[in-house]
Amino acid sequence: MIFWDPKLQKNLKQYLIQCLLATGSVFVLFLILDLNQHSAILSTLGATIFVVFSLPHSYSSQPRRILGGYFWGTVIGILAHYLVLLPGAFSFSAILIGALAAGVTLFFMAATNAEHPPAAGLAVGLIFNPWRLETLLVIWGAIIYLSIMRYLLRHWLIDLTEFPGFKKKFYKQKKRL
Repeated sequence: MIFWDPKLQKNLKQYLIQCLLATGSVFVLFLILDLNQHSAILSTLGATIFVVFSLPHSYSSQPRRILGGYFWGTVIGILAHYLVLLPGAFSFSAILIGALAAGVTLFFMAATNAEHPPAAGLAVGLIFNPWRLETLLVIWGAIIYLSIMRYLLRHWLIDLTEFPGFKKKFYKQKKRL
């Protein structure tokens, strides 16, 4: 079993720079948003930062997927947040609405080819964490920044995570179908 990525030695500088870019992005977000109050929202952005800087050539890291996924996560999260606040809502209905928000976000992301898995977490985070308009502005600022960074650096960034044999197995299966 190989413990270290075989590409690490050849691309050590690239690994370090991409990880530093990710670290800096997370640091700025932590400075702007209250970590205790916005932990669920920050975790979705952290997952997006991971995708952008470790898998920059993946389907989910494309700006269309990031922006589209977060659009649906934001819209559905806000709607679900206000549903939970309706008079007569109780803890079970909040749980049910949270689950539905995740599923509906997934549906709209898939239906519009805007699949970005962390964005479904935003919908849930907006239901169960306190937030204000400023919170949404910071989230969208971060998402736009990440999309621009990924686009501008797309020829320079490399995929740090690789699944050995995945492409080969995938194409063999595709031919059989």
